[in-house]
Amino acid sequence: MVYRFARGRKSTLAGALEVALHNNGKHSFLLDGDAVRTGLCRDLGFSDEHRHENIRRMSEVSRLMADAGLLVLVCGFYFSTLSFEQSRLDDLRQQIAKTRDQRAASADEVKGPTTPADKLTAFYGFFPRPGDLPGLLEKVFAAAKGQGLQLEHGEYRVLTDNAGGLTQFQLTLPVRGTYPQIRKFVDAAMAEVPSLSLDSIQFDRPKVGDSTLNANVKLAVYLGKKS
Repeated sequence: MVYRFARGRKSTLAGALEVALHNNGKHSFLLDGDAVRTGLCRDLGFSDEHRHENIRRMSEVSRLMADAGLLVLVCGFYFSTLSFEQSRLDDLRQQIAKTRDQRAASADEVKGPTTPADKLTAFYGFFPRPGDLPGLLEKVFAAAKGQGLQLEHGEYRVLTDNAGGLTQFQLTLPVRGTYPQIRKFVDAAMAEVPSLSLDSIQFDRPKVGDSTLNANVKLAVYLGKKS
């Protein structure tokens, strides 16, 4: 493409190049901007938008000729078109830089604890306090009731880890129901109480073919330090 020359000089230079290519046995075609404005682009003016469309059409024609094996010389590439595209490129670069700055600022805002002491404090902060236990047990029993199960009695035990500082409240619950009921109960309870874990579960089928099972579900609620 020949551009940024005064009117007429682009065509002169491209014409000389076409002759040189022809003399060297190269098949070429000269696509002149003034020529296409008398036909393909005669509906276009000279605004930046129209010049951009003019170049787009010439580029498409050039691509088709190049696909056919011709060397295409295009002389109609306005510098104003380059300026328009350069402005768009500058805008995109500014948007990218702004997005990067925003992401960096967001990362600083949500930056987590860095020192070992801060990380340990954040870890213990995840667990509910011992005073929250009654409310947590209510959620476990509500999860069972939601599946049509009755938790009439059970065994409870408290284990304290003096070194780690966590308290483990163990629940051993005898449950009678179908397998889907028991499974959904455990899933719902653990979803409601994030610090709840399933230690073990045992099933017993009283009769062959009986859909109702006797299960022994052992759960543990982990509690943090007192506030």
